Amino acid sequence: MRQAATAAANNIFFIDDPIPNRRPPKAKGSHSLVVVKALSGAPFSLEGILMPRNGSGVYSLPAGSTFTPNTLAQSSVVNGINNDIATDLNTPRPIVAGGTGAPDVVTARTNLGIAWEIIGAYSPSGVTTVVVTGLSAFRRLRLTGYVIPSSTASVFIQTSTDNGSSYAGGATDYTYQDLIAANTTIAAGRSSASAMAITANSVSECVFVSTIENFNVSGINAVMNTMSTILQSGVRNVDFSGAARADNTARNALRMLMGGSVAFSGNFLLEGVRG
Repeated sequence: MRQAATAAANNIFFIDDPIPNRRPPKAKGSHSLVVVKALSGAPFSLEGILMPRNGSGVYSLPAGSTFTPNTLAQSSVVNGINNDIATDLNTPRPIVAGGTGAPDVVTARTNLGIAWEIIGAYSPSGVTTVVVTGLSAFRRLRLTGYVIPSSTASVFIQTSTDNGSSYAGGATDYTYQDLIAANTTIAAGRSSASAMAITANSVSECVFVSTIENFNVSGINAVMNTMSTILQSGVRNVDFSGAARADNTARNALRMLMGGSVAFSGNFLLEGVRG
């Protein structure tokens, strides 16, 4: 009784092992005692049913995971500890422990404050359009890369409200303002058009960065801003373009095409921010 009282005072629990004659050897019919120390201040559990991490995402070994040397460990204790560790390993790792705190990419980006996510990378070769559907979740889009038309042509984007079944292509469905710097000369142009212009100039190559705002928002125009370096007659010029879809219906797909349905090749990346 004195030993038990001392053990309780020291937060030590004695667990009876029902299997007799385990080593170390002892008198026949006796029972092994497994000494399990509970972590100070922690509730005691043999089954590992406690959550492995606290509210701050910090992991601590479960109560009962410290053993006294040269004693036998009961299987339920060890299994409980292993189950606790397995639960932690199969749970999204919190940021404080070097993880993302999320079971999927979208939530991970949100938790880490990384807004942009890759929608797709494209390497067209000899095509007349590149179509991207399923964009209803994205408020902001960013398109970066380059295109090389098979013959000189302008570079355009058209949008869809029915996920690519059709694309707005009327003569006044879009407007754009274009500004091009060629050596010391600056020229500007403004027009309604059947597409938003990445560049309205005829080019043999276009390297561009385009962003589209309010893509999936109803009640407001989608607006695209582009900065590009264009190749015209062997000379590289700089082109700035602002364009808008003249309609307030939320959009959910887009396609790239060249003026005059010219075929093109290239490589570009589409990213998005949900909202």
